[in-house]
Amino acid sequence: MASIGIIIKNGLSLTKRVKLPKENPYKSQQKVLAKLLRKAEFTSFGQEYGFSKIIESDDHIKAFQRAVPYHNYESIYNKWWKRTLQGERSVCWPGKVQYFALSSGTSSGSSKYIPVTKAMLRAIQKGSVK
Repeated sequence: MASIGIIIKNGLSLTKRVKLPKENPYKSQQKVLAKLLRKAEFTSFGQEYGFSKIIESDDHIKAFQRAVPYHNYESIYNKWWKRTLQGERSVCWPGKVQYFALSSGTSSGSSKYIPVTKAMLRAIQKGSVK
């Protein structure tokens, strides 16, 4: 059985050999946000907050911050996620949400339902491989 030290050493040496392009973090976030906005543009949430106009802006991040209000759990659940939990399609993300994570509910004492999409699961899996 390999020791944990050897495993970590091998992983670090592999990390040094893999050369990833250095990109401006803000530009990287702009690209990711633009991709997500295009994907959710025709959802109820995307139409309510004008994702089409945000996509056309020069700075997606600032436009998003201006257009989309802050939501705490209760407000986003009551206005958006509740509809998803009841089976409505394309509320905040395209398609039907089939999974819901159940949080521990520490802030209000009761458990909370968090929608989990197939795309989210794929992104988590992809990120864990990197």
